Parts: sequence; C-alpha cells; structure tokens
Amino acid sequence: WFYDILHGQDSIFFSWRAGLGMNMTGVYSFYIASPFSFLVLLFPKSCMPEALLLITLLKVGCAGLTFSCYAYRILGCKGISCVSFSVLYAMMTYVMVYALNIMWLDGVILLPVVLMCVHLLLDRGRLLPLMLSLAVLFIAQFYIAFMAGLFTAMYFLAVTFTGRISGAEFWKKAGLFALGAGIAAAAAAFLLIPTYL
Repeated sequence: WFYDILHGQDSIFFSWRAGLGMNMTGVYSFYIASPFSFLVLLFPKSCMPEALLLITLLKVGCAGLTFSCYAYRILGCKGISCVSFSVLYAMMTYVMVYALNIMWLDGVILLPVVLMCVHLLLDRGRLLPLMLSLAVLFIAQFYIAFMAGLFTAMYFLAVTFTGRISGAEFWKKAGLFALGAGIAAAAAAFLLIPTYL
C-alpha cells in the first residue's frame, strides 16, 4: 500500500483494500511512519521482501550506532568495549523477538539519542535537541514512543538524583524537560490526533 502511495497509485488517507474501505491514518502511523519506510522506493514492487530485509538490517545497525554514540559520549566507553556493548544492544532479545514487527525498532534506535539529549539539557541547558528527538520518536512510532517517553522521564529523574544538579536547579530543569516533552507531543499532534480519532 505504501509503495503504491509513493508511486501515486493509492491515497494515504483512504483505501478500499480493507473491508468496505477505511481511513488509513492509523495504519500509516502505526506501521509505516518511520523514515526508513521510504526505502521501498529503491526496490520494484516484486522485491518488497528484500526491501523489508534491508530496512530491518539498517534499523538494527542504526540501533547499534546510536547506542555506541551514547556509550562513548555519556558512559565514556571506548574501543572494543564500546563496540561490544553496541552490538549487544543492537542484538538484544527485544530486537530479535520483534524483528518481524520492524515498526517497533525505531524506538530502540531513537532511545539513546533521546537520552543523550537529556544530558544536553542537564549539562548545557539545551532544550531544542530534546524536543526534536522526542518529536521524531513520537511521529516515527507512537506506540513505542509513550514507553520510551516514560523511560526518559525516569532516566531524567535518576540522573538528577545522582547529585548532578542542586535542588533549586532541579525544578528549573524539570520544568524545561516537561515543556520540551509537551512541545514535542504538540509537534507530533498532526499525526497523533487523527490516529487517536
């Protein structure tokens, strides 16, 4: 269906392929809102299994890449240990179990990016990277995004309670964190609200 949309042969809003026809916004947001979905343009329609294989491999590789960036910048991990832990992250059981549901792998890719942006907020007061990374997460896969968002909030609390910031500074950073998450959700509302409805 998405391949046909990209080639101008179907509508992104409505399709007759399901039952007596249905609104496809929810289908789009749940299954194919990921930027990786556009890679189907590189393949003929007869090669969609190969396109899905490439998308799966790229998502797993990107998960390892984003975790390696997190491990290097935040955890100070270097050399073979950074590579090892990145491979372990990319090949964790969740990824293997849900490799057939590739839409849920975007959260695994984006979570280390979001966590790095939490550190940018705490250490440098930069809010924009956190807003952008959360907005991309909310748009790419809303179903996993709320879980990743909850994890990010707990991560924020855990990092702040390690003594990185003072009590007065905590409330300022917490307010910025909440503001950033709210703006990110609002930026994704163009897709989230029609999906909900």
